[in-house]
Amino acid sequence: MNKRLVISLDFDGTICEHAFPEVGALKKDADIYIRKLHDEGHKIIISTCRSGKYEGMAQDFLDSNN
Repeated sequence: MNKRLVISLDFDGTICEHAFPEVGALKKDADIYIRKLHDEGHKIIISTCRSGKYEGMAQDFLDSNN
């Protein structure tokens, strides 16, 4: 039986390095593992406490890193 998980990942410090208010560098292989989980059918939720322009910076980072 294949179970599908809902996985919530924090943005700062999990997907990218802590550098608030800037967006840090992508954590090593974070994109590879997140994509692998997604491709296996799991739902990925990106969590962040960023708001306003800082939320936009996170979205831009995620968009540019597919």
